[in-house]
Amino acid sequence: MVGVKKGCQPNATSYTILIKALCGRKRMEEAQWVFVEMQRSGCEADVVTYTTLISSFCKWGKIDKGYELLDAMIQQGHTPNQTTYMHIMLAHEKKEQLEECMELVEGMRKIGCIPDLSTYNTVIRLACKLGEVKEGVWLWNEMEGSGLSPGLDTFLIMIHGFIGQDCLLEACKHFKEMVGRGLLSARHYAWYLEGVSEFSIKRREA
Repeated sequence: MVGVKKGCQPNATSYTILIKALCGRKRMEEAQWVFVEMQRSGCEADVVTYTTLISSFCKWGKIDKGYELLDAMIQQGHTPNQTTYMHIMLAHEKKEQLEECMELVEGMRKIGCIPDLSTYNTVIRLACKLGEVKEGVWLWNEMEGSGLSPGLDTFLIMIHGFIGQDCLLEACKHFKEMVGRGLLSARHYAWYLEGVSEFSIKRREA
């Protein structure tokens, strides 16, 4: 690196910027080389460095490498944050791997990284997409049990899941709760009516 040649030792931020730039161009081997050189030089990688690499490997479909770095990160005494896990979660969601997503949530809890609303939204969305609405409800209840309140996106995901499985009563129940919490807008009301109309048409055609 130029800075080293001139006697200016790069720090974790400098290395991470370079790694991120290489990852953005899908030059993963070079990014790994910089990561190794960073460690050899005595510069300790931080949470941001690890998360940058993990997100990039997951983005390019190499989830196993993401897990390898996650394990190394924990072994080095760094606690991953919700953002670190989210990159792996989104990669599993893309592959429609619900079980792996749920295992990841459990893994977060084990190391003391509390799943946030975005984490739950991702897993609930995948559960509903796969028709596993009961799993979605279970995750919803677990989320509320942990002290988190569902947001607008959470309600819309769940309502959409119920409508998709012809569970109109449950969809109405969640819709009313969403209204009661002041989360409704005219746009979402129109979306809800459209979903109900599609449900009614399907019932008539059945």
